[in-house]
Formats: sequence, C-alpha cells, structure tokens
Amino acid sequence: MIGNDIVDIKKARSEGSWKQARFIKKIFAESERPQIISTGSPFLNIWRMWSMKESVYKVIVQSGEERFLNPQKLICTFEDEKNGFVTYNGKNYATQTLRTSNYIYSSHTKDAAQSEVINEILHVKDPNEQSKMTRLALFQRVANMLEYPLKKLSVQKNKQGVPKLYHSNEPLSLQFSLTHHGNYGAYSLLKELKSKLDD
Repeated sequence: MIGNDIVDIKKARSEGSWKQARFIKKIFAESERPQIISTGSPFLNIWRMWSMKESVYKVIVQSGEERFLNPQKLICTFEDEKNGFVTYNGKNYATQTLRTSNYIYSSHTKDAAQSEVINEILHVKDPNEQSKMTRLALFQRVANMLEYPLKKLSVQKNKQGVPKLYHSNEPLSLQFSLTHHGNYGAYSLLKELKSKLDD
C-alpha cells in the first residue's frame, strides 16, 4: 500500500490559515508544536507535517480502518530534511519528503521492499484540470507498463471510498495513490517485483 500528498507552496502561503493559532491547535498535537518552530521555517514545517499526515492517513484507510477526522492522532517526527515518521496508535510509519521551491511532496509505502515505487509529479497550469491530468498520467504509465489500451483503464472507489484501479471493469492488484493541490498533481504507484500485476 502507498499514500502520498502534495502541497503547492505558493497556494498554501496565500491561504493564510497556517498562521492562525486555531489551525495549529486543530491539526497538531501539543507534542508536535515545538518541532514546528525548532528548525527552519515554521511555514514549511507545518506543511511538511501536513503532507506526512495525509500520506500515512491514506495507507491507514487503505488497510481497512474507518475514516476519522482527527489529524492530532497522527504524530509527526522529523529525522532529517527528507526522512521522518508518523506515529499512529503506537505504530511508526516511515515517510519520505521531497521539498522544492514550488511544492512539498510526502509519501509512505507499506512493504516497500517487495515493490518498486514509481512517483510522478505534474505541473498543471489550470487547477481545475489537476485531478483529470493526474489520473491520465497514471493511466498512461499503467497502459505502457502492462500494454493495456488506455481507454479501458479506470479508477473506481470501493465501499470504504478507497480508489482502486480497474481494467475493463476488472480490478488490478496495483496499489497507487493520487494527490493534487494548487498547480501540482502527483501519483505514486507500486509495481510488485515478484507477482503478477493483473492477477
């Protein structure tokens, strides 16, 4: 399983909610707050932690857990500029974060040793096209990988609201995650190393 999240830095900065004490108290546990101001930019730390939480949350939901609306249950810790982990119910989930001058991108991969992780980040000028273009990029990668017709690929959500990849209305075993914000979209895709992709 894999989860990802992207934050458009320019858009996040313009929204301004990150400056409000109420926002900080709602999103971050008390134990996380000193870390926000301890190193670097509080703004960048806030949105890195947000993207870490989101990427791990997606995997937790993929694992079958009920959705919940309490980001404080997910506790972030930085190890260095790239690596960190999120603690949830006593378990640590390792995350990797890529930060550029334009975006912050975090991902968490469960059982990564058995899979090749494919990430693609897209710059989409029209924010209204983010979701469509990100999904199309995922379909193009899968179509090339498996030699499937592009038009027969689709994403459908299961009963828990988790998106699944389908070919001709048959589910594929590929695990993926989609994200978009501002002028950026991204997908993460797990390619299993030792099993059929379309069993």
